[in-house]
This record gives sequence, C-alpha cells and structure tokens, in this order.
Amino acid sequence: MAGPWPARQKLSQPDLYQWKAAMQKASVSQEVKHQHLVSRGLLRFFNTPPGSNGKGIGTVNLKYLHYRPRVPKGCGAMEFWTTRFTKQAEDLWGRAESDIPATINAVARMDLFQNVTSVVTLKAIVALHHARSYNTRRLSQQASDLAVQEGFDACIRDAASRQSLWNYSTGTLGVVQPTEDDLKAAFIDFAEKSGKYDPTFNFRKSAAEFFVELTEYLSRCQMEILVAPRGRSFVIGDTPVVAEGAPPVGTIRTHYVPPLQDSDIVHFPVHPRFCLRFPTASSGYVDAGGRAVDRINERQIERSYREVYFVSNPKTQRFVLERAKSWVAWPEIGDLVIR
Repeated sequence: MAGPWPARQKLSQPDLYQWKAAMQKASVSQEVKHQHLVSRGLLRFFNTPPGSNGKGIGTVNLKYLHYRPRVPKGCGAMEFWTTRFTKQAEDLWGRAESDIPATINAVARMDLFQNVTSVVTLKAIVALHHARSYNTRRLSQQASDLAVQEGFDACIRDAASRQSLWNYSTGTLGVVQPTEDDLKAAFIDFAEKSGKYDPTFNFRKSAAEFFVELTEYLSRCQMEILVAPRGRSFVIGDTPVVAEGAPPVGTIRTHYVPPLQDSDIVHFPVHPRFCLRFPTASSGYVDAGGRAVDRINERQIERSYREVYFVSNPKTQRFVLERAKSWVAWPEIGDLVIR
C-alpha cells in the first residue's frame, strides 16, 4: 500500500452503519436517467454570493473552453452515466443532499472535528462522490474486462469448454463458422445472461457497493481541512475527489489515477475556502498558501471529465480558462452518453 494510511480504528458510531443500511434497503426497481456526479447541495456553496456582479456558479466547459454562469440544479450531473442500479445510487444522493448543508456549514465554522457524527458524515460524502466518479468507473471497467479475458482464455484452453462455446455460438447465436472473436462474443453473451458480466456497463460492482467499501476504508483515515488565504478560493470539478500517486512502471502518467486506497494524497474541495486532504497523521484545520491553492485547482481542472465549477469572479475565471488550455480529454468509457 503506497499511501501512509493510519492503522485501522474500529468505529462505535452508528452513523456509518445507517448509511450502509440506506444503501442496502434502497430500491433497484427503477432506473434513473439524470444522475449526479457532484451533489447540488455541495455546489450551492460555490454559488456566487448575493449582491455581487456574478450570477450563479461559474462554469467552464473544458472541451470548448466556454465560460457561463449556471444555477446549481443544472450542474454536476449527466444522463445515463450508468444504467446499473441507478435508483440505488440516487437514493444515496438523496440522503447526501439532506446531510451536506449542515456538514459543510460545520466545516465553514471550523468546528467540524468537535462532532464525531459530522466527521463520519463528511467521510461518507467523500466516499459517495468517489464511488460515482469517472475514475471508479474506469477502474471497474478495467477489472471487468480483465476478468472476462481471463475467463475466456481459460475456456478456450479446455477442449470440452471450447466445444460448448462453439455449440452456443452456432446454436444460440446462429453463427455459421465462428471465429475467435465470435467465440469471445458468445462467451460474453453467455456471461451476461448468467449475471456474471455486463458488457454494456462494464461494472463488476455498483456505485453503492463501492460506497460501502470506501466508507469503511475512510473511517480508518485522519484528514486535514485546508483553509484558503483571503482573496483566494478553491474550484471544484465534476470528478472532485482527486487522488495522486506515482504510476506503475510503463504506465502513461497523463491519465493515471491510483485507486483511493493506494494514493499518496487525496484532495476534495468542499467549499470555496476549504479543501479536504487525506490521509494525514492527524486531523485539524491547516492554512494553505496561495501556491498550494493553485496546485489543487490545477489538479481539479486536469482530472475533471468535462466541467469545472467555481464562485464566479474575473480572477478565478481567468485562472480556470488559462489552465484549461492544457487539459487533455479523458478516454470514453463503454457506451457513455454526454448531454
């Protein structure tokens, strides 16, 4: 494990288990088209203060380098981000929306660490955003594709299994003379119908399942809250939980993102003035210099999938638009649809 993660600490707080119970009891019978990547409750803290010149949340589309102010309702969501267990995940977002205002207000009052329940809830909010993120989906796809390839390779090495696959391809799928690609397609079709693999969504786990794993993992971590200096502010992207770490040998650095558990450091802006940082040796508030704020903001822009959000003002707008010129688009995943 690369990061300096603290030793395991057993929780006695019931709050974490209430979040887990909410996931387990959530209905999965209804699929949701419009899905959150960033909570509206969180984005409201990045809304332009009343009485200022700006209107709404400053938003930059990284692909087109286009700026426009928007209301929180229209930000931080995509259509058909996934179509597996979407109602389950959206039920968790509903819980998050009700918990975020009080939790982030505690962060802003700088008394968050005085309330254990608020700390547990904040970690659950981190876990939820990461579980629904592009990076988690990408890692899920890679793991799923690897599992399918290994299963297919094992199948065709066994003569009896290869013959069964041949029969399935010719009989069930109607292929006259199956090629190797046809046999793999037959393997995936069979695996999909048996519930072992879903080639459309490339998920081995749902976002809600990842959420449970991450909340349990984060419960063992200390975290600091960085405070931006006067006149500076954090921005937040549509992939806001940014994990950093050295890539394995031979891995392209541009789009490498380590799993959260293997990261050297993770940042998550939750307010224009406050950004979470973990894992750390202890918990508390820490003043951040201007350069640190710039570096964190640069990482938010670099790791965002499509958009960056911020309190609308000319200085931050210029910064985001300038840094966005060097943004490199992330690879598409499966049948992802962007609206």
